[in-house]
Amino acid sequence: MTSYKAVINHNYVFDPSDPFATTYEFTVEGTLASDVGKQLLTDIKDAEAVIFATQAQFTGGVISTYIEDSAPYNPDNLIPKSLSGTGFRVSTEATMADRELAYKVTREPEFGKPGVMQYRGVLLDSDVTTEGAHSILNPSSELNSVSGAAFLEYKALIQAAFVTAGATFCMIGEPLVDKIYHATPLGEIQFVEKVYGDPVVRRVVDINNARVGKLASKHNG
Repeated sequence: MTSYKAVINHNYVFDPSDPFATTYEFTVEGTLASDVGKQLLTDIKDAEAVIFATQAQFTGGVISTYIEDSAPYNPDNLIPKSLSGTGFRVSTEATMADRELAYKVTREPEFGKPGVMQYRGVLLDSDVTTEGAHSILNPSSELNSVSGAAFLEYKALIQAAFVTAGATFCMIGEPLVDKIYHATPLGEIQFVEKVYGDPVVRRVVDINNARVGKLASKHNG
């Protein structure tokens, strides 16, 4: 089994200088053929387009092996694909929601802690309402995960994309196994070294709980 990461790159039609990306992790038995990988990137883009606004455009995608392309970098394991086009949900710059807000959905794994995928370039003003001091997803939005047409179509297409590629949509993470507190001279901040274990692969069994939240830099986008 080989673990992979797929990254889809975007920017805004009205502001190409503000790029963002979405990231997916998956596994396949053996290795992923280049043509299959390129088609997977196209299929992921087509799924995302259902929830993305027309003010968000696709610029490219790349698939890399989860470990080898990071340390050390291995260009032979990269599968790049040029992508183009925009999302399908009609919008203008003026009707886009605050860029500090993100559309978030939960990846539900077979076991353990759920994960969060966050998307920029999705939310329109009409998708967001307020509850007290908080921004929440408008219950009537087509992005809601109970009956929203756009969300349900996106969910079906993203799951089908991995099935068609013979891949298993999953979450891959390196668990924290230890912290080493290094000796530090008096008056200096103590350096803490975090030690991570081997990557753990957990299959994603569902995508749900669509919501609005503040953009978090440590997640997708």
